[in-house]
Amino acid sequence: MSPVTVLGPVVADLRQVFLDLPQPVAVVTCRSPSGEAVGMTVSSLTSVSLAPPLVLFCPTVTSRAWAAAREHGSFAVNILGHRQGVLAMRFAGPGDRFAGLRTLPTDDGIPALADALTVLVCDLRDEHPAGDHTVVIGRVRAVHPLRHGTGLDTVSLRVRGTTRVQEGRTTKDEAGTHAGIARCGRTAPRRARPA
Repeated sequence: MSPVTVLGPVVADLRQVFLDLPQPVAVVTCRSPSGEAVGMTVSSLTSVSLAPPLVLFCPTVTSRAWAAAREHGSFAVNILGHRQGVLAMRFAGPGDRFAGLRTLPTDDGIPALADALTVLVCDLRDEHPAGDHTVVIGRVRAVHPLRHGTGLDTVSLRVRGTTRVQEGRTTKDEAGTHAGIARCGRTAPRRARPA
């Protein structure tokens, strides 16, 4: 059997495995060299190391948003809440992804999403080509919890469907308050732990 005949079923099976495996959904944001706010949805976010603090995600090799972040050298990872599927879909599609959204600037001008659960401000540490994606490793220089809530995952997003989800509304349990993230690269407020 040739590798070509095997590849089709393997790709389909592998895709199904990961459709059924919950993975965190986040939006990576940054500024392009011309100063334009850019962002993309990622579903491959994972922690790599705590010392030093490293995270990993995998944009497609054709991602214009990632090309801009690479050139800038730093980016924000905006962790989405479980009711923010519409926001995730917005940053995965065409059009002005930032239209009407509240953002908070970091100390170096990265537009962080004001309604995210948590924002990780990162500097690009390393990149590795991996098929049709790039493995990106970022060093976290600041962690900014903005509100309490459960994170959005790929299975919840797929099961709910984009037409029935009402993530655009902020619910009482996710409302929270935050003072913004000026000086984002310098200090990180600590989230209070329940007793």
